Amino acid sequence: MEWHSKEYRQKALDSLQGHWGLAVGVTLFTDAVSLLLQNTSGNLLIVTDTLSWIVGFLLTVGSSWIYLSFVRGGDAAFSNLFDGFRSFVPVMLTGFVQAVCMLLAVLPGTAVLYAVYGILPYGQQLDTAFLDKHIGGFLLITLLLILLPSLYIGLKMSMTSFILKDHPELRGWPAVKASWRMMKGRTWRLFVLELSFFGWIMLAVITFGIGMLWLLPYMSTATAVFYEVNKPV
Repeated sequence: MEWHSKEYRQKALDSLQGHWGLAVGVTLFTDAVSLLLQNTSGNLLIVTDTLSWIVGFLLTVGSSWIYLSFVRGGDAAFSNLFDGFRSFVPVMLTGFVQAVCMLLAVLPGTAVLYAVYGILPYGQQLDTAFLDKHIGGFLLITLLLILLPSLYIGLKMSMTSFILKDHPELRGWPAVKASWRMMKGRTWRLFVLELSFFGWIMLAVITFGIGMLWLLPYMSTATAVFYEVNKPV
């Protein structure tokens, strides 16, 4: 039977009962580490940006495994947040493949922007005169050729971290391909699920982002529920 967004969200809330302290702690720690690394700049900007991506990706994988454990009725500890580091090679190989896929997704749009306006997305500051003259075309190209492809590819690869947990023998492209196969015919349903959190996101914004400490685990757990319900038998 096909689940609806409300059912995924309810199952996520049920799974988080008794685990909210750990979930919020994981979110707070991950955000703090990300903020610390992003604020490190200077001559080592490229190095710190790369390090920030690596650490952030590994923590994201670890947190997704924690939420999957909640969904399955198991226990988890804060130390499980670092499970991605313990499986460094397969996890990072898979992360690299995902990054390449995202790069390929935005490459055509980036090339068009450069050809039409001589700029790269976020590559330089746009002055007011440029925005007044070209904002319509700039936003249209960015939306159609960069944001939408990124969203689509991201949804297709969204099950990859869970697949790595259940199938550690898969790494790199096979893990990404398994997610792609699983999401066949389900991409729109996951998009609708994520869109159903829009109202909660607005409420979290009103709290100056503090509400995100609870909302992000809620959303991530709902995604884990989506995987658990729709994974291949």
